[in-house]
Amino acid sequence: MATARTMKIFRLLDTGFWLIWIAFPLFIWSAVSAILAAPEVAREIVGDDPVCLAGVPMLENFSLPSQIAYWSISTIEVAVYATILFLVHRVIHRCATGQVFVQPMIRFLRRIGWIISLWPVVSQVLYNLLAWLYYAQGDMPAAYWITWPDLPAVGVGLLLVTLSYAMDMAVQMHDEAQLTV
Repeated sequence: MATARTMKIFRLLDTGFWLIWIAFPLFIWSAVSAILAAPEVAREIVGDDPVCLAGVPMLENFSLPSQIAYWSISTIEVAVYATILFLVHRVIHRCATGQVFVQPMIRFLRRIGWIISLWPVVSQVLYNLLAWLYYAQGDMPAAYWITWPDLPAVGVGLLLVTLSYAMDMAVQMHDEAQLTV
């Protein structure tokens, strides 16, 4: 049985995640505002020198297909991170209610692991497609490729998947022991 202190920590984490969800639209708004304000910030830093400004890629000067692709990929990225946050919040909530070794908890953990391990590879493909589109549309002078996925993230994701399978085995062994007694 979990100690009262551990349960209190999980309840505090659960409350903290509700605060994150409340602040999530603010984070999105601030990121979008920073992207939209980037041209003005660049002009403040560099000045109105056209040579310097030509070296700074600005989304506002990109072609419509490039802008649509950029915002689409950004939306997918936010959706992936929101999904991870949702699943982690569900795991924390299950722990706060004492439901640790149950199938829904194991499923959430496994999904988090697969998303974390696959997202670096998927995002690399998406960003390289975006780089190619920028180059093909003439928005960038060259395509800047991402050549290696985030291997630590892949490793952490696979560790979570492995842990979920180990938890599943523990639950099955516990259920078998309950039946034999």
